[in-house]
Amino acid sequence: MHKDKIKKPSAMSVVEAASYQIQLACNFYKLGGVIEKVKNEKYILRIKRTKSGEKEINIRPMIYEISLENNEKISNLKVLVQNSNKGSLNPEMLIEVLRDYGVDFSIFEITRLELYAKTNDFIALDKFLDYHRGVWIEENFC
Repeated sequence: MHKDKIKKPSAMSVVEAASYQIQLACNFYKLGGVIEKVKNEKYILRIKRTKSGEKEINIRPMIYEISLENNEKISNLKVLVQNSNKGSLNPEMLIEVLRDYGVDFSIFEITRLELYAKTNDFIALDKFLDYHRGVWIEENFC
């Protein structure tokens, strides 16, 4: 089979999640309490703008993991959120939720750490692609 005729899925079509680090200056203990509240919620409703207008969505199922670390005066919030063609949660929307729950802070930095594909569990996209690139090459050229 000629290699130009073989179609592989694009990298972005297999992305299911993204991890972010959000550095905040705030009361660590208050933020920790709010994080626990967010983890225990079943519904966190937000208005999301789409191409066809606005709609209310439940963003809680889009928050896969959320954790907090204290580093002197900076709180490091680490999150794993949905980021796929089925829907994405912008980390700024999560920040709005924290503010709505009463956390007063200034944002220092939002950094995307990694993109993830989903197999049985989340796997870093580069590792997923390396593995599948090897399988794809073996199936099509060996």
